[in-house]
Amino acid sequence: SNNQAIVAGNSTWNLSGGTLTIGTGTATNNLFSIGAGTLITNVTTAVIGVGAARNNQLALNGGRLFLNNLLASNTGNRVTFSGGTLSTARTSYSNGTDFVVGDGLQNATFQLRGGTHVFQNNLVISTNSLLTGTGHIIVNSGAGATIIRSNATISPGASPGTLTNTGTLVWEGGGNYLWEINDFNGSIGVNPGWDLIQVIGVLSNAATTGNKFNINLTTLNGLVAGNAANFNSENDYTLTIATATVSVAAFDATAFQVNV
Repeated sequence: SNNQAIVAGNSTWNLSGGTLTIGTGTATNNLFSIGAGTLITNVTTAVIGVGAARNNQLALNGGRLFLNNLLASNTGNRVTFSGGTLSTARTSYSNGTDFVVGDGLQNATFQLRGGTHVFQNNLVISTNSLLTGTGHIIVNSGAGATIIRSNATISPGASPGTLTNTGTLVWEGGGNYLWEINDFNGSIGVNPGWDLIQVIGVLSNAATTGNKFNINLTTLNGLVAGNAANFNSENDYTLTIATATVSVAAFDATAFQVNV
């Protein structure tokens, strides 16, 4: 208990498929902190709190952490994601609190590499933060919300691709949807084709005419910036960028800004 490990500076730590465990048994108040310039990679599983362990913390303060599984449970075991990059293929976060990406000041990227990402409460993407990738987000068994704050961005796919959210997806004023397309003859939600956000639940608009939600259209040549294939300026295109199984709540066309 009450131990601290701080990894900082321009360092790289390759765990070669190992497990990072923060707090086991009855351990409390242990901290593992990743600072700016640090890269920790090839982590099979990061576990915050095993058994009866409580109040243990993984803190990401500008570094980069790449892992396959992120697990946190029990009271007080948490991820403090202030800034940097957290990339995971599976998440189980069940400590009774929201999972918050970014402190609102630093740039923070939460990258999902497929898989299922389960949050007991809500998933909050703060100002200056990015939610990107593929996979299936489940918030509070469908009763919670994924919230895109002002100046935060949601960008599905490994460009292009599909991101699925079970629960409410909230688009706040000033937020952004980075929508990418690399082939106008492609398919929805795949490569080649264009991005799709798939909501199993409600897509909720919290933007207004005076504080719009931005849809930023970006073309790709393959997977890099450039002209998309099979575009004809003489044609009209109707492309689905998001779907919701229940409803689109508070929809107002004047609350959206489309940027090309």
